Formats: sequence, C-alpha cells, structure tokens
Amino acid sequence: MTLKLFILAVLFVISGGAAFSEYFKGHKFLSLLAMAVAIIATFYLFKDIEEDIVRRSAQVEPSLPVVAPPPNVEPSPPVVAPPLKQSESLPIKKGDFAAYFQPKQDMFETTATFQARRLQLLQQFNAEVKQRNLDYQAGVLRLNRYNADTQIFAVNLKWQADWVKPFSEHLQNSGSVKIGVKEAKQIYQEGSKKPLFITANLKGDQVNVQGVMVEKGWTYSIETKLLPGQVFTDRLQDGSSGPEMVVIPAGQFRMGDIQGGGSSDEKPVHRVNVEQFAMGKYEVTVGEFRQFVNATGYKTEAEKDKGCNTYGDDWGYKKDANWRNPYFSQNNNQPVVCVSWNDATTYVEWLSQQTGKQYRLPTEAEWEYAARAGSETKYWWGNEIGKNRAACDGCGAEWGWDAKKMTAPVGSFNSNPFDLYDTVGNVWEWTCSEYENKYNGKEKKCTSKNRARRPVVRGGSWVVEAGRVRSAFRLRDSHDYRVNFVGFRLARINL
Repeated sequence: MTLKLFILAVLFVISGGAAFSEYFKGHKFLSLLAMAVAIIATFYLFKDIEEDIVRRSAQVEPSLPVVAPPPNVEPSPPVVAPPLKQSESLPIKKGDFAAYFQPKQDMFETTATFQARRLQLLQQFNAEVKQRNLDYQAGVLRLNRYNADTQIFAVNLKWQADWVKPFSEHLQNSGSVKIGVKEAKQIYQEGSKKPLFITANLKGDQVNVQGVMVEKGWTYSIETKLLPGQVFTDRLQDGSSGPEMVVIPAGQFRMGDIQGGGSSDEKPVHRVNVEQFAMGKYEVTVGEFRQFVNATGYKTEAEKDKGCNTYGDDWGYKKDANWRNPYFSQNNNQPVVCVSWNDATTYVEWLSQQTGKQYRLPTEAEWEYAARAGSETKYWWGNEIGKNRAACDGCGAEWGWDAKKMTAPVGSFNSNPFDLYDTVGNVWEWTCSEYENKYNGKEKKCTSKNRARRPVVRGGSWVVEAGRVRSAFRLRDSHDYRVNFVGFRLARINL
C-alpha cells in the first residue's frame, strides 16, 4: 500500500469516528465538518485504489495497440476465387510498408551537410536491403488498361523509394501483368477504390517487382519490360538524362520500292521480321552531342582537319571562328551535323558506357521499319509530299533548300504513328549497315567499326528533293564523310 493510500485510510477512520462520537453529538457544526472530511477521504481513497489496480494489471499484461481503420475505405466485395496463382502471399511485417526512404533535414543542418548525410544513409540502406534480401514498399501501382484478347494488364508504376533507382531506371515507368479476364476485372474493381502497393525484393543487383493488395494478401508478378510506344530516357553517370527513346514494337514489313519507280538498289522488295527495339524520338541534337564532347574532350573528324562540306553558306546558322565544327548552330535543339559515321559510332559507344545499356546506330531494316510505321506508301502519311510536313527542297516548309534555311529544330513537324520525328528530310541519318547494290541480307545487320567502308544513310535531308526523302530511298557514303546535312539517330536493343 502506498503512503497516499495509508494517509487517506487513517483520515477516513478518524473523521468517520469523530462524526459519530458522543463528544460531537452536542456540536452539530463540528459533527457535519467531520462527516464532510470522511466523505471526501472515502472518494479519493476508492479512486486511488482503482488507479493502483489498473496500473498493476498493465504491468502484468500489456495492452494491444489500437489500429484505426483506413479513412474512406469502402468495404470490399467478397472474393469468389483467388486472382492469381503465380505466387504466395507476401509476409506483411512491421517496417516493410513504411513510407519511402526519405530523411528530414534538421533546422541546424546545412543543405550540403544534409545531402551528404542523406547519401550516406541511402548507401547504408541499400547495403542492408541487399544483404538481407528483404521486401520493402517501393511505390504505388495503378491499373491502366486491359486487353482481353492477350490477357495483358498494362500498369503504371509510381516509384517513391530512392533506393530502387540505382538498380533499374525503367522501374519508374510502366509494366504489365498477364491475368485472366475474370480475375483482372476483380482486381481492377478493388484497385479503383484504393492504391495497390509495389514491393521490390533485392537479390544482389536484381530487382524482383510484385504488386500487393495488402488488405487481401494477394500478390502477382509484374513484368517490367518496356511497352511498345513507351517513351523513356536512360540516366547518365552524372545524373543527367540521355536522349528520349521510343519503344518500337516487333513486327514484319515489306522493305524496298513497294510503290515502284524507285532506284534499282531498293530491290528486291522483301519481307523482314524486326524484333522489338527502341529508337531515338528525335535526331541526335547539337546539345546532346556537345554534352559528349564536353565530358570526353572528343574531337570530331571535321575539327581535326578543319574539314566539313557545307551547303547553303550560313542559312540559319551563325558563323564564327569555329563554324566548321558540329556546333556552328548555337541552338541546342538543332540536329547535329558535320559528324562522320566514326563520330556517330563513338558517341553511341560513350552513351552505352554511361548508361550501362546497349546503344548503337539502327540497322537499315530497323530504320525503314520505324520510318514507315506500318505504311507502304512513299511517305508515312501518303504518296504526295504535301506542304509543311518536312524540311527538304520542295517541301514547302519554313526550313529547307527552297526556303533558304537549313535544318529545322527537331520536332518541328508532326511525328509518325510510332511517335518518331523527322524521319522524312531534315538530315540524312547514319545506319550501322554496310551498303549493297541490291538487298542480300546486310540491311539486317550491323557492320563492325573497323570494317565499315560504305555505311548507308537514310531519310533524306533539307538539301534534296522530295523523291529522295521517301521511306525506301537509300544512299551510301564513306565512313569518314561529314557534311552539314548528315546527322544520325539512336537505336537501343535488349529492352
């Protein structure tokens, strides 16, 4: 018994006894006062006893935490069948679904100190996750569109965890899930009411991605390959983004002079199968190539011997002491020109090393397949060149030989159905394929850098007439040729 309880008990006994004693019967005021003290002592005595009992019981048997229900969550419909059979339920442990890893800056901490501390914490966290092979919440999954014929559900992945990004850049974009129609509808209805979580399980440097409906314990694997039509960029080692790329779907097309009237080297017309790959949304720009030069100190072949064939003098360009280099346009959004095949392949080698991805120039077959974008006409929009659709001689646009202006800034005209710009005109684009007088298989292959003698260029340019900007038209140049109407476009494989 505590001292407080003892005092209250003694006070109760004394005041109670005094209130009913013979001495206080003739003193009503003192008797009432003693009675009041006894009542108050009784009240506090029982209250303190109750608190003591509760405190002692808490020490023996700890109370369970009260978990508040999530706000605005509607009751889920009964589940008739499990949505997927692909994997068992993930263990949902305390800490696995903590918010994304993001420390807060202390008010007495400088920004530089905070960034250094944050980087250190991130490195420690990455090391711990890799070592323990744990599942951690990484973001939120949104169901996008479903194709009942292929039973593929396209999903959007919104990544919130910084620790995921060093392992795979393209986990930030989209994915897909193969799932039956009935189960897909069920999951879609559930997912429209609340977000689905994404977990990333790190094993070494591999990231296994799964979607999780926490309330139900359902899990399903997400295929994180890039989807056709998706636009993405790879991250360089300095943290900047590389050129924009578009995923080109796999398919088959007829290659060559389908419409007739073309050159003899556009024959025979033949069918070609093309695997899925990615292609530059735009021609490589002055700004993108300058980034490479600034990072490496690379000298183009034009700069080494001051040689770059130029047409149209300085139409749309500013001449200065270095006007014969690839940057005599001061506009970073212009396509880079005066680059040889050797310069272009050196750039893609550097980009591959920077990103850890497989970049190269497109093969001739890949180029024509992407430029046609499902068409069999002279141009992707039809058989007539029209007006203001491209930069060429006779294209009726603001740029081009007839307008006495050189290249157009990339993206100045409409894109083709594959979301590629300037596949018609503007600048010729180097491919990785060796030229043959007629198609005999080299159009589907890349030649090695040491053996390249007559690489193919495609697409026409601002200098040539409409007949030479057709999808099927092909031209060969020497690997060291550089002129102010030849540039290049990127390809990336193994998506």
